[in-house]
Amino acid sequence: MDETVRNECLAKQGAPGSDAILMAISNNTLQIKPDLPGQDQLISLLSTCLDKGEAQAIALAKKNDALFLIDEKMGRAAAERMGLNITGSLALLIKAKRAGLLETIKPAITRLQNDGYRYSGRLV
Repeated sequence: MDETVRNECLAKQGAPGSDAILMAISNNTLQIKPDLPGQDQLISLLSTCLDKGEAQAIALAKKNDALFLIDEKMGRAAAERMGLNITGSLALLIKAKRAGLLETIKPAITRLQNDGYRYSGRLV
């Protein structure tokens, strides 16, 4: 996760997912990477149509050739156009269930929906 996304996610105390993010950072499950310079050509280009956090996250994933987790529609489309290897939260939950890390995914989906995630009816 880049610094900008971390700051956006933790900006409001008690925001959905903030406790999980803080825990993942503290136990080194989640690493925080420095933002790329604002004058970076890719950041400048992406910032014309995406917010700063998404632009930083996409540029960081591109730079590191990393799997990119994103659900937001415009950011996902931009990442796909750049040829990034992407996945969404539902696909991640399915992979976790298949790997035996989750017994069922329905409670996790319900929590995400309660936190404001919106999924197409055909996906859930």
